[in-house]
Amino acid sequence: MFQKILGKFGYERKGAYDALMLRDYYESFSFASNPTIGLKYYSEIAPVGDAIGKIASEASAIKLVPYEESEEGLEPEYENPFVKKFSRPNFQQTGVDFRKEAFIHYLATGNNYIHVTGVLNSTGDRIIFEPNEIFNLRPDFITAVAGYNGYVNHYYYSANGTSRYFHKKLVRNLNNKWVEIFVDDKFGALVHFKEPSTNPMNNCLYGDSPLQSVELEMNQYLQASIHNTNLLKNGMSSKMMFSPKEGTSMPTQDMLDKMREYLRKNFSGANNTGKTLLMGMPFTAVSLDMNLKDMDFEKLMRRMRVAIYNNFNVSLPSVEGEFAAAASTKEANLYFYDKAVLPLLDKYCDFYYYFVYQNFYPQKDIVKVGYDKSSIMALQVRMFESISTLKKGGVFTINEIRKYMDRPKTNIGGNAVYIDGNQVAVAGEEGENYGVAANGMTNSSPTQSIALED
Repeated sequence: MFQKILGKFGYERKGAYDALMLRDYYESFSFASNPTIGLKYYSEIAPVGDAIGKIASEASAIKLVPYEESEEGLEPEYENPFVKKFSRPNFQQTGVDFRKEAFIHYLATGNNYIHVTGVLNSTGDRIIFEPNEIFNLRPDFITAVAGYNGYVNHYYYSANGTSRYFHKKLVRNLNNKWVEIFVDDKFGALVHFKEPSTNPMNNCLYGDSPLQSVELEMNQYLQASIHNTNLLKNGMSSKMMFSPKEGTSMPTQDMLDKMREYLRKNFSGANNTGKTLLMGMPFTAVSLDMNLKDMDFEKLMRRMRVAIYNNFNVSLPSVEGEFAAAASTKEANLYFYDKAVLPLLDKYCDFYYYFVYQNFYPQKDIVKVGYDKSSIMALQVRMFESISTLKKGGVFTINEIRKYMDRPKTNIGGNAVYIDGNQVAVAGEEGENYGVAANGMTNSSPTQSIALED
């Protein structure tokens, strides 16, 4: 694989030297060498913090629940130990705080590490307990070390002067199945959830940050902000005029080249904006008046904000007040949930089911981890519109509509279909008759009704 990649960039194959050159090439892109730099961008760039914070806040408010398969279909198990533990995963966090932290780590860096404590037996070869506590570990404090096959052989966690080593081991999980997990010497385990990666140096070790595709836009936004701040702080124009001092000869080309290099190194770029100019050459430097053009980065920064929001599928009306027209807010919220929040929740439902629940909780009849869409306030407008349409159609029974809403069946008229307007049942359960007069009102004496066939 290296030969193909190196050939693309004009490198010749020289064993380990090839790998070093390839690594140097990819390290020219900060995210390729360090996906966790996304946490820095999250804390320093307002649109990045707004986008990730909004998605994480909305998604963390939705509780994830195991679903059990029964004769009635899939039923949520709200009393399951998984729900109780993830409602208070550790002594410092609530379930909402824990999920929000996990989503921020994942959206900023493409990686989420979960430390599950107190699950192994004394020999460390079998999971015999449900989790005692669960923590999110910061991605920038973890180093993944590859084995001979290129995949992770162990993880090294270091933070605040303490460290922990997680090595790969084959153990039996709580459902008596052999699994390969990463364990420490304190009866705990590490679970790594990562975004798929296209980086050939790290694709088996780390996930790609979703911010990687807008790295250029983020840097432009940051540089424009630094430029404007320094210009205001230093109070000088970023434009200068140079003229030879009276009585001096015309500068040589060598002098001009030296001056250009001096200015480039010491006075160019956003960090040097408005910096006081000191020169020992025979030139007079005059600062031109500062005007609005010196700080004309509003359009640039706005384009950068839009690019960052679009990268996360965050609709502008939900984060930019000038776009929040009443007519567009409803559709914007639905788009935001459909494209940003729900896909993230679906990913985490699969992750928690296959890598957390199946290993650290009894399987029994649990077939998935999910969430109740009908409990999401932002989606209830759409749900009520759908319910109204189903009722007006005169085809679906009340219980069929309740199933669509993830609600239990009702035994009182649940299998009846109602017509629009007067809401009088025109068909009922077996043994039920509803008399309907020509004017739509119920007759005092029962008549033959239209029976539904299941």
